[in-house]
Amino acid sequence: MLVKVRDCIASRESISLSDLALHFNVQSSAMQGIVEVWIRKGKVKKFSRQPGCGSSCNQCSTDSTEMYSLVKV
Repeated sequence: MLVKVRDCIASRESISLSDLALHFNVQSSAMQGIVEVWIRKGKVKKFSRQPGCGSSCNQCSTDSTEMYSLVKV
């Protein structure tokens, strides 16, 4: 599953935690643990995007604003 998650991230410019969890049909907390393995290995980076509405009210879930992308060498 680790390799499948990395390949899924690599196939896109970036992907949210919620989209990864939905794609692999697992809870966000489980997916976060899997992605953390790739982050520790230096293959994936985590960043946050701003809510789609442009406000900072924090009504969007963290799962949809926590983003991942492959580290380019």
